[in-house]
Amino acid sequence: MDYLEEQLRELLLPVIKEEGVELIDLEIRGHANRLVIRVFVDYPSGGITIDKCVELSRLFLDRLDVEDVISGNYRLEVSSPGVDRPLKTIFDFSRNIGKKVRVIYFDDEVEKVIEGTILKAQQEEVQIKMAQEIKKIPVEKIRSGKILLPW
Repeated sequence: MDYLEEQLRELLLPVIKEEGVELIDLEIRGHANRLVIRVFVDYPSGGITIDKCVELSRLFLDRLDVEDVISGNYRLEVSSPGVDRPLKTIFDFSRNIGKKVRVIYFDDEVEKVIEGTILKAQQEEVQIKMAQEIKKIPVEKIRSGKILLPW
């Protein structure tokens, strides 16, 4: 995490907690005078609305303007994580328990792909229920996951 990202997290987290949402991810793209800051948020149970994202955007902009941590122009985007966002962290998997996923992971240095339903997501492993078995995958072996849509 770079210094600007760390500063932004520190500034935005109090607002995020006060508003009852969770920070899913924070991305900073671009360079000096043309930064794009993307803040992905959701309720703990999911289902954040566009109206709530707009409200959070205004609150974040107010906070950023007061603290003046970004010199130059920037664009702030606040949105939900979306269904096509890759599952990268244990938090991502735990928020999606019960959903069908495709997981890419390493087993003895060989990349493998499985599909199934997330049963558990703990600090050290994710459990995926497949047709005939339950696969326990250590978190450090997971490269990525993706929610499988029903259509």
